[in-house]
Amino acid sequence: MALLVTVETLAMVENSKALLYTHTQFYYARSAIAQRAL
Repeated sequence: MALLVTVETLAMVENSKALLYTHTQFYYARSAIAQRAL
């Protein structure tokens, strides 16, 4: 049971890391486009 919870927690952490990475990439891309437009 504890192992299952650990696996689920790890999956959740990996998922949020991927989300954060994607969000950061999007933010940087948007910043670059905005700077080019100026």
